[in-house]
Amino acid sequence: MAASKKQPLRRRLLHLLFPQNREIGELGNVREVYFGLRSRFLGLLTLVMAVVVTVLAFIMYFNNRRLVEEEKNAKARSLTHILSGPAEFYLDKNIKTTPEELQTKYQIIQRESQNFLTYNDDIVKILLTDEYGRTRFSTSPWDYRRRQAPPYITEGLRQKEEKLLSYDYTETVRDATKKKPREVNYRAITYPIVLQKGDAVAILKDFKRLYHEHRGAARWRKNQIYLYLWNRYREILGKDFDPAATKKEKGDRPPVVKSHDTDFLFHALFSHCMTFRNRQVPPRERWLWSDRWLYALKEEKIRAYRDDASSKAKEIDDLIASRLAALSDRVEESRRLGVLAIVFNLDVFRKVSAENIMLIVKIALVMIVVGCIAVLVVLNYSIRNLKKLERWAIDVGRGNLDEKIEIASNDEIGRLGDITNYMIDEIKVKYHLEKFVSQSAKSMIAGKKSANGGPDLGVTGRKNLAFIFSDVRGFTSFSEKNDPGTVIEVLNFYLELQSNIVKGNKGDIDDFVGDQIMAHFSGETRADRAIDTAIKIMRGVARANAERSRSGLPVFEVGIGAHGGDVVVGNIGSRFRMDFACVGDAVNLTSRLCSAAGPGEIFVSRDLFEQAKKKYDSIDRPPLEVKGKEKKVRIVMINYGPDL
Repeated sequence: MAASKKQPLRRRLLHLLFPQNREIGELGNVREVYFGLRSRFLGLLTLVMAVVVTVLAFIMYFNNRRLVEEEKNAKARSLTHILSGPAEFYLDKNIKTTPEELQTKYQIIQRESQNFLTYNDDIVKILLTDEYGRTRFSTSPWDYRRRQAPPYITEGLRQKEEKLLSYDYTETVRDATKKKPREVNYRAITYPIVLQKGDAVAILKDFKRLYHEHRGAARWRKNQIYLYLWNRYREILGKDFDPAATKKEKGDRPPVVKSHDTDFLFHALFSHCMTFRNRQVPPRERWLWSDRWLYALKEEKIRAYRDDASSKAKEIDDLIASRLAALSDRVEESRRLGVLAIVFNLDVFRKVSAENIMLIVKIALVMIVVGCIAVLVVLNYSIRNLKKLERWAIDVGRGNLDEKIEIASNDEIGRLGDITNYMIDEIKVKYHLEKFVSQSAKSMIAGKKSANGGPDLGVTGRKNLAFIFSDVRGFTSFSEKNDPGTVIEVLNFYLELQSNIVKGNKGDIDDFVGDQIMAHFSGETRADRAIDTAIKIMRGVARANAERSRSGLPVFEVGIGAHGGDVVVGNIGSRFRMDFACVGDAVNLTSRLCSAAGPGEIFVSRDLFEQAKKKYDSIDRPPLEVKGKEKKVRIVMINYGPDL
């Protein structure tokens, strides 16, 4: 309770919502989870489905708009296909028609338009105008009273190609039931009504098809084209164009004549079209419709040929061709009779599109909710098993290695539970085995492997190490007189005390031989740490003995020998039972020093003592005669004194 009060208010509130994190927080460096797999999967699923729904909605929206636009264009094409013929007949002033025929065509236009309005609620009106934008027919009476053509009619009159043209616009409408005006969006689809038959259409087609071919053709082909045009339009052309009435003179180039000349022929045909269709020519272009300029250019062309100025003659030909093309464009414009316009209410079919999109969104939302519920059910089942694994891991972390995890699901989590149980069984075995192995052996096993994946017999290296041997004095006789339980308990007490000190000084225990400990130290400070360890062991034993004496427990003294030098480090034993050991004269000498030391004494070789960087209070002892050594070994005894 005291710990929880010290925590910030925000954290305490989170622990109320997520009680398991309270227990997790007590473990130390373990992260607390507030948005786990369940929240993340649900969030990710919702996000993915929302994105998918949004994309589908946009696709459906634009696809629906495209379909609607195609539908409107299809309706417009259908209506223009039906009305273009009667509209052409009704608008063409050059056709001699009776009032009854005009009335019949008008009734056809009116009937078909009314049918379209009846079966298509989104069509506002159908409008037919002449080439000046004046209303000739409309389903809206207001169009007959307007003085100016609407913008979409103006755009339609400017259109040169015979195709549908869309024009969107907005109008402010005031309803009788509403005081405030509202804006209504419209789309006008226009189609030009042009002359589809008659001399003008035929002449324009022949001009586009034969004029440029005639200019670059051989003489026989030129004669063939000219005869075709003469025979087709002889009723329009005069006698001047009759190829039989004009004979070509040999030798010098003949004077300018109209026969056999397609330039004069098409100029005359274009002039006839404009006159017949009663089209006014702008004053600045009237000279172009007179053939005087053509006579002048032809004569100039003849002079250029006489002067061998072929490039100038070609320039004159190109100028004539460009001017005839301009006349062709004017005749093409004379074919325009008016514009047929179909006006749709965009708001109507946009409303239908919006309703369809909303229906799709509602269905998608239902799918998201159902999908999230289904995923939540599956996740809860899996998360429950993960929670089991989590609680089990906490128990194991607290030292309960006998706890088993039971997961009944036949999936990856269930298999993970089985593997985890197997792992803990193996860890228990290795955990207990490590107590019988030195730290050096563990490092060797982890760092050096043979070809078969494990350690092998043989030398693994040569090192310079410092050793201490510590022996419990008088313990052999004690073990003979007491029961095994007491013997082991007392021995373990003294060995545990010394082992902790060795480990605290970064030493490694090589072996326990009865009541004796063998340990070594490596590194540059190995001599200091070996002597420090010996001193701490002596002081620790002294303190322990004082406490044990007060409690009436048996006490023992230890004797310690310390020495250092080069040794061989390797795996010793057999293939099925080996030991990682240090072998050399330094090990043997350290053991001899330990045997020579009395209870409470620390014998250190002079060599190791001189390697130490610290100064230790010591007493010189007589050189020690050691079996196998020719010279006596110089030693000192450390005067460790009381633990201050």
